[in-house]
Amino acid sequence: MPLDNFYATLKNGTTVAAFLRQYDEIIKFVHNSRSTEDYRLGKNTMKQLRDEVTPVSRFVRLHADPEDRIRFALSNTYPDCVVCRQDGRTREIEVTVAQAQERRALMTELNEKAIARAYLGLSDDVPYEAFKNAMGREKQAYSSDEVFSCIEHAVDLCIRKKSKYCGDTLLIETPLETLPCSIWSEFPRRFVHNVELKSLYFSEVYVTGIRGDGSGQVRDICLKIK
Repeated sequence: MPLDNFYATLKNGTTVAAFLRQYDEIIKFVHNSRSTEDYRLGKNTMKQLRDEVTPVSRFVRLHADPEDRIRFALSNTYPDCVVCRQDGRTREIEVTVAQAQERRALMTELNEKAIARAYLGLSDDVPYEAFKNAMGREKQAYSSDEVFSCIEHAVDLCIRKKSKYCGDTLLIETPLETLPCSIWSEFPRRFVHNVELKSLYFSEVYVTGIRGDGSGQVRDICLKIK
């Protein structure tokens, strides 16, 4: 299976350039093999691809050299990924997902109806009943500030969840596509006084996601908040 072979390569280690090339190929395979629905949900063998490999791909496209070496654990151990630079220095990368439960609810709706609302305004610390009620009501609009506040809270939950870990880089996969790109620059400012972030035992923290360019193409985004 192509996905099994891809995972085996990631565990053994490869260059960043080869990883990104194979990642792009495996994403095409996922869609061509009609596995998109499973990928959206991070279901079964797609979980690590969706929740770990994809966020790391966004990061290394922007913050690693093509000849750096990259290796994934793919075993629910810490760290999720290690990047070894050509000068011998290593970067340990841990990945977590903000608003994972909301993403699951929205992607379930998309799989079932072929169309879904973009946002619910819920974070992972609310009970399941809140998601059930939100999915049952009419779609509603949210202001940019409401969305930003909810995402800010969701990112804060991820920071607290990872407070017992230490490492070089924490990536927080975040639904950035729900915000206008014109206010993304607000992220560092909104977290500058965050006590948990300051005390977090990671040297750097990034929120990662995507943005559309209006033509159906998407671009990887990594915003540094620490």
